[in-house]
Order: sequence, then C-alpha cells, then structure tokens
Amino acid sequence: QRGDLSMVLDSLRVIKQVRMDAGVPPLGPNDKMLQVVYDVYKPSQKFKKTAPGKPDFCLCVGRFQDDPPTLKNLRAIRAEAG
Repeated sequence: QRGDLSMVLDSLRVIKQVRMDAGVPPLGPNDKMLQVVYDVYKPSQKFKKTAPGKPDFCLCVGRFQDDPPTLKNLRAIRAEAG
C-alpha cells in the first residue's frame, strides 16, 4: 500500500524534481574556474577564528562584464566546498 500512495503523490506533483547538474561533465583544463573569495558564517556562539568550522555560505566575486558561471563551474565550486 505504501507504493500505491507514493505513486499517487508522484502523479499529483505538478513540477517534477530535476537535478540540474546531472550529466554535466567535470571542468576541463581549458574551462575557467571560479574561486571562493569569502567564507561566510552565520552568527554563532561556537564560532572561533582559530577553528571556524564549515562555512554556511561561500561567496564568489566576479566582474559585471564576465559571463555568468556555467553549471560546470557551479558543480566544481560545490564539490570544492564539500
């Protein structure tokens, strides 16, 4: 019966979930790599400059004239950030 319920819920879903980076190849040697410029942390009492832990956000800065990042770039940054 559980399988029947999930099939019904899937058929009612208007927007299907899709992984945007599925099938995107990794960066090649000629691809421009974006770099994380700033690690951003939410306010926390556990935060220490000597051992900050994993950042909540990673910020990349680019020039306005540059092209927006490709899916390859975003995937590489995500892999780098962990």
